[in-house]
Amino acid sequence: YFRHFRLLAEAWGMEAHVVSPEYRLAPEYPFPHAVYDSYDVFQWLASPESHGVLPPDVADRENIVVAGDSAGGNLTLVLGSLLKDNLRADLAPASPEMQSLKIKALGLFYPAVMLAKPVKSMLENTNGVILKPWQ
Repeated sequence: YFRHFRLLAEAWGMEAHVVSPEYRLAPEYPFPHAVYDSYDVFQWLASPESHGVLPPDVADRENIVVAGDSAGGNLTLVLGSLLKDNLRADLAPASPEMQSLKIKALGLFYPAVMLAKPVKSMLENTNGVILKPWQ
């Protein structure tokens, strides 16, 4: 999805460097592994270790957009909430470096955020909608 998010940044008129990390997936790695993995990326971005790796114009940490699709959209919302409230993934207070990150926007693309109660479309498509190849 790196290319897609890069194109979105350009369409939004943003000079942006896109970081597209991988995270451990369920069911092999159940919650909260993906949250910890994603948070670790931001912890690295905020750390002095990232300064020699990323371009200098990223060093201001003022224009960060967090985006994701599906389960990644859910992670985006969780990370945005944690970073906004200056909390670590384990809900302890974030380090001063992490508190220096400024989230400009969240991009949620069909996020999986309403899982507690089935909605009409979930019930109607319980067996799935399979798209067949063009005939």
